[in-house]
Amino acid sequence: MVIDLSNPALSLFIFSSLLALLITIINRLAMGKDFLDNVKRRMEELREGMLEAQRKGEKEKVEKLMEDMLKLNTEYMKKSLKPLLISSILILLFFPLLQQRYTGKMISLPVSIPLFGGSVNWYIWYFMVSLAISWMIRKFLEE
Repeated sequence: MVIDLSNPALSLFIFSSLLALLITIINRLAMGKDFLDNVKRRMEELREGMLEAQRKGEKEKVEKLMEDMLKLNTEYMKKSLKPLLISSILILLFFPLLQQRYTGKMISLPVSIPLFGGSVNWYIWYFMVSLAISWMIRKFLEE
């Protein structure tokens, strides 16, 4: 079986899938699953504590919990900046090549999609494939 990479839909699908996999792996390695799990767990604890304090009318406790949430969110943002920069560089390196190769080519879809119709340009196809594949990879990795 020979794969026809001259077909824009297939070649963009393969490229989008590989790039989505690479970006997901970079995020996973740079952020660490333990760190992400800890942040999710801690945020949920803080949210529950804040709701309880609001019900009881404890303003000082609510403010303290809000401050803790802000610190945790800041820590998360700092940790996520590195993978964001790496991903952005990868995308900025490859997008001019994709634009040069696929400008003017339309991808025919098997079904008509509202707002897009029966065909889309290379960028919309890349975006659709990348979102779907990234979601599947994250579900597979249980993020």
